[in-house]
Amino acid sequence: MITSASDIRKVLIAGAGTMGQQIAMLFARHGRQVVIYDLSQEILDKSGAGIEKLLSIAVDSGEIDSDTRAAISSRITFERDMASAAVNADLVSESIPESPALKGSLFRELHNYCPQHALFTTNTSTLVPSQFAADTGRPGKLCALHFHYPTDSNRVVDIMPHPGTESGVGPLLMELMKEMQMIPIFLAREKSSYVFNTLLTSLIDSAVGLVADGVASVEDVDRSWMGVMHTEVGPFGIMDAVSLATLYKINEDWVQRTKDPRARRHVEFLQPYIDAGKTGTHCGEGFYTYPNPAFARPDFLVAANDEK
Repeated sequence: MITSASDIRKVLIAGAGTMGQQIAMLFARHGRQVVIYDLSQEILDKSGAGIEKLLSIAVDSGEIDSDTRAAISSRITFERDMASAAVNADLVSESIPESPALKGSLFRELHNYCPQHALFTTNTSTLVPSQFAADTGRPGKLCALHFHYPTDSNRVVDIMPHPGTESGVGPLLMELMKEMQMIPIFLAREKSSYVFNTLLTSLIDSAVGLVADGVASVEDVDRSWMGVMHTEVGPFGIMDAVSLATLYKINEDWVQRTKDPRARRHVEFLQPYIDAGKTGTHCGEGFYTYPNPAFARPDFLVAANDEK
């Protein structure tokens, strides 16, 4: 039985992708035994290499020392067999593709192997837990526990129960996240995209609309935001970090579902960047060129007239 954060000693990470690695690292750094489960040995091998790379970066930056690195690494294991992964699990953190059917199926299988007291959490970004709660076998112990990438610098974590979540689960997860030095945000009602992503989506939607509708340039939209809010990056710089491919897919899916003309204009605006492979910071170019984007120049906020 779990009555406090200290009772959560072993965490099962379902999904060995980028977010799974980040979440595994976070729990292991805070003393939990972690097992990463995935169906593919190739993905598990890549996950192990990814975690070792993250640990190397942390050591090189002075964030942790070599002894701490060894301790964190020793707490993380990898497993293809679900039954073995589930042994003694106190909490499951799921990060698999955004499909209610897939998530429901995974949790239904895990329900057969995990201890009865184990909590089920989902890192879903776009769905809400009630969409697959009934399939989990233990809907009362299901709650969204949504981390923001990268977890080492973005410490906000969203905690969102569904109507059937037991009343003690949310407070327990709040306690756990505070112990892990995160910033827990509790949502009293289900809301797709949570708090920050809802705010960010509105900002991005407005920024793209201003340029797609011919109102202002990419640079001037960013100058406007940076100049008033005193930030180091504007909406289009943020989009480069998020990935234009992701934004394109979101808008394309919305067009297919709703035929929304505004989303269609956004797709048309993004299309040339996608076709040219300019999808953001990860590939060196999006709206800006990296590693030295124009918005990082000292004179960016006053350079508008030089570009006209």
